[in-house]
This record gives sequence, C-alpha cells and structure tokens, in this order.
Amino acid sequence: MSRSNSKEVVPDGPKTDSERDTAAMQLAARLPKAQVARLSSVARSTLYRWWEDPGFQEEVQRYREVFEGNAEQRLLVQALAALSSVLTDPKATNAERIRAAEAAQRLLRPYVRPPAPAVVGQGHPRIVFSKRTAQAPRELAPRRAVS
Repeated sequence: MSRSNSKEVVPDGPKTDSERDTAAMQLAARLPKAQVARLSSVARSTLYRWWEDPGFQEEVQRYREVFEGNAEQRLLVQALAALSSVLTDPKATNAERIRAAEAAQRLLRPYVRPPAPAVVGQGHPRIVFSKRTAQAPRELAPRRAVS
C-alpha cells in the first residue's frame, strides 16, 4: 500500500482573531501543533509564528487554566456524587459511611473557609448548662425588674 506524499496546502493570508482564538483553545487542550494547524485552517508556519508571540502563549495558558479548572470541578462533582451514594445507601455499613464522609471532607477542605478563631472577651459568653436543672447559670439568667 503506497502512501500519498501530498501535503495539505493552507493559504497563509491574513488571519482573523477567531482563528487565533481557536488555535489557542486547541493548543490549550494539548493537541499537537500540526493537528491544530490543520483544524484551524492555518499554515503551520503561521501557527509557529503565533507560538513565538508571548501574548499568544499567555492566551493559551489562560485557556489551559480554564480547561483544567473546569475538569477539576467536574471530577469533584463526580467524586462527591459517588460518596453521597455511599452515604445514602441503606446497605452500606457504618464503616463505609464514615470513610465516605471523611473522604468528602478531605475533598471539600480547600473550598470551605475555616471559622475565625475565637477571641477571649469578644462575642457571646460560653453558656454552660447545669446538669441538675438544665438551666443557664445565674450570672447568665435574665434579671428581673425590681418594683
């Protein structure tokens, strides 16, 4: 079987910003430059010239960050859905539920802001209920008006 040596010829005329954006997105998706040139309908020489431009490289990097961020979010949602199914499965053991809850907590830790540390002397006083009466201590009880 003989292989044709004909090369695909793409005109190297003026290119639009949309062609440049398309090429940047495809490079951000980590497609090979030869394939990007073919898919974007630009000559390889044009693509390589764009690649030498720091602005174009920054554009590719911005698209790459968006793609990777979206991929991370999709994976996080899928992982949490799988863990949620374990947590709600009536056939799951308590140990499986605990492991699933711990895994979900580890996954969500970067997205949850920790509470601010308590400062002594600010905010609400610590309320300790008496075990015998189940009432607040006298110093925290509301005062009655004297008539």
